[in-house]
Amino acid sequence: MAYRPLTYSGQHPPLYGRSASDVASFSSLSSSVRTTRPDLVASEPSKSLGPDGLCRLVDGLRRFQRDHLGRDAKSPWPTSPAVPHQVLSDRTPSGPLYRAILAAFAVKSSSPWRTFNFDNPKMREANVAVVDAVRSSLTESGHLTPFRVYLDPSVARELGDAEASRLAEIVRRFGGTVATRDDALRGDVTHIVGYDGEEHDAPSVIEGEAARRREGKPEPRTYLKTLATAEFDTSEITGSAGGAGAGNDGTGKTAMALVHWWYHPPSTDEWLP
Repeated sequence: MAYRPLTYSGQHPPLYGRSASDVASFSSLSSSVRTTRPDLVASEPSKSLGPDGLCRLVDGLRRFQRDHLGRDAKSPWPTSPAVPHQVLSDRTPSGPLYRAILAAFAVKSSSPWRTFNFDNPKMREANVAVVDAVRSSLTESGHLTPFRVYLDPSVARELGDAEASRLAEIVRRFGGTVATRDDALRGDVTHIVGYDGEEHDAPSVIEGEAARRREGKPEPRTYLKTLATAEFDTSEITGSAGGAGAGNDGTGKTAMALVHWWYHPPSTDEWLP
């Protein structure tokens, strides 16, 4: 599903998952979930609905998607698209993450299992059902739109009809539509896929990169761009108040940059000193 871009309402993404600032950022969401849908969460333990409980829920969902629905999935080929990283980074009290959390609790309330457990391999299908329910809710609210992908003729011309057909099948497998040229001219598409000879590596290079990822080896070349800069309490970075973190100017603050790694999904964005 394609995602409608969000702003962060003046707040940057957390330094890292489950950090002190990440937990604190769930305060408004916690209050909203408790007060707007008491019928759905009335039987939930109070700690599950607090900032730390919601933070654990979202962090578990993020890990599950990385391990089972991402490009380096440890399980069989993903059968469902993941919930976009930007949704999981939103903290507005009635925004897309609010809807995602309610959808997750709705699945839980009608299931035989009573606790979210995104790390249990035996619950993989149950957790995929949670992801599917979240995505369905976000589609109904207009925060997600189904993929409409236009395959430029350069794909078949340079890579062959078989490769173009393979890409089209992937689009359909994940619930998307292969758009026409007229759709693209009207702007009625979410993605345009074309061949770029300067960017497209030889098959041997692509396979070599895939093999290194499988073996856990670092990629020989990486590129990044800076998305945002911010200052964080140094103690949150070093784990001790007054610690000397990289970029610490003596004020107890450390300057950090949020970077995006080229050719990687937004879920791999991270803060660097």
